[in-house]
This record gives sequence, C-alpha cells and structure tokens, in this order.
Amino acid sequence: MFETCEHIENTLGNPVKLVCVDIANGYLDRLVQVCKQIRKTMPDVIIMAGNVVTPDGLVELVEEG
Repeated sequence: MFETCEHIENTLGNPVKLVCVDIANGYLDRLVQVCKQIRKTMPDVIIMAGNVVTPDGLVELVEEG
C-alpha cells in the first residue's frame, strides 16, 4: 500500500525532504493512517497534510505522525 515512499526515494536517487498529502477532507481517518505510515517509513521527512481547519484536527495529525 505504501510502496510509493520507497518508489520516490529509489526513482529520484536523492533523499526526500518533504511529502505533501493533499486531501479535500482532512478529517478522514485514512489521512491519519497515511501520515502515520509515512512517518514510520520516512522518519526524517517533513509531512504537509491537509486540509484541516480546526485545532482538534491539527492536534490529531501532529500526535499521530
């Protein structure tokens, strides 16, 4: 499911510094799961994820990955 992380690094040949996960509804559990997996697979990458418009939504994403 998350082969994309490995594919990005292998294709470009350079370390990935930033990953953007763009979604229309940042309150979907799927977004949190994707961010958690990216964090697990690529611990040093900066993750930009959204769209989240409330403090509670932001806190959940920060705490989960």
